[in-house]
Amino acid sequence: MTTRDYIPICLFVYLLVTFTGCGLLDSDGSEPIIPGPTNYEWKVETNPYYFRDIWGSSPNDIWGVAGGLHHYDGDSWSTYENSKVYSAETIHGFSHDDVWVGGNDGKIYHYDGESWELNYQFKNQGEGSSRITDIWGNSSENLYAVGTLHMPDENKTHSFLLKYDGQRWNIWNELLTTDYEVQFQRIRLKNGTPFIRAVKPGTSTSPDTLMIYQYLNETLQVYASKTRDQTNRLWLNNIGNTIGLIIDDQLIVLDNNQFRPLLSLHDFDTQAVIYGRHEKDLFISTWDQVFHYNGEEKTLLLDDLPRIVYRAQIFPEDVFFFISNYSDSNTLIYHGTLTDNE
Repeated sequence: MTTRDYIPICLFVYLLVTFTGCGLLDSDGSEPIIPGPTNYEWKVETNPYYFRDIWGSSPNDIWGVAGGLHHYDGDSWSTYENSKVYSAETIHGFSHDDVWVGGNDGKIYHYDGESWELNYQFKNQGEGSSRITDIWGNSSENLYAVGTLHMPDENKTHSFLLKYDGQRWNIWNELLTTDYEVQFQRIRLKNGTPFIRAVKPGTSTSPDTLMIYQYLNETLQVYASKTRDQTNRLWLNNIGNTIGLIIDDQLIVLDNNQFRPLLSLHDFDTQAVIYGRHEKDLFISTWDQVFHYNGEEKTLLLDDLPRIVYRAQIFPEDVFFFISNYSDSNTLIYHGTLTDNE
């Protein structure tokens, strides 16, 4: 399956310029969003495993994947000894008893509150090894997974997109399998529509290409595409109920299928990534710091970190930031809880 003609970069820049003049209104035209607070009390924990991904239904119920599964009950972390999962790469869920894990063997597991069971395995025709790289959805009836498929006879890696409708994964095995070399890395949703971050490998004369796709009407559409020599930052995440994209030094959000610039990251290093509850309650992680942005000003929350935050879990009154601390061979977990102090 091939992509639609992609939006040229010049048009993409035009969209950014066009929407720069727009006011910062709530996407649904409702009352203004209340800026998020910064009065967090912090504690730091260490874990001997390198978590590849995390998800939790509450601050007292967090799962971390590191090959196997690990669980946090609000007091301490423990290895989930009874799990049948040994190749976990990515995790996402909707409640305590509805959690999904994708593995580096193409397998997808489900947790029903009592046990983990194999739910599906991606198998492509012919020889080839598959890997689930990300799993995400807005309900258990609208859950997606992306992954890569290495074909040894071609010595190339293709990608696939899967969907779960509440009963089963795709009737015809995959929703989409690319026929060109591209690696799907991350998937997020806006109004139920998938957006995918991908990398297209380069050659000896051409650098890698970073891409953002939208899957719409059974077709991939390229929203943004830049080579590594044009930018080293093209990032994707959900911010509340919308999509947030970082392109170069600009954070933009997607409202009604139109880009709207939200925040300049010119003063931050190129490793900046963003998590948040909504666009006036954002956490900006740089190489060694975490800032909070309330829609008007930035406040430093954490400083002198050993490495950039690579995973975060945001709850109404708690935040968790996860850092791989390679120098000490462990994971640092910064847990912030809102206090009554202003």
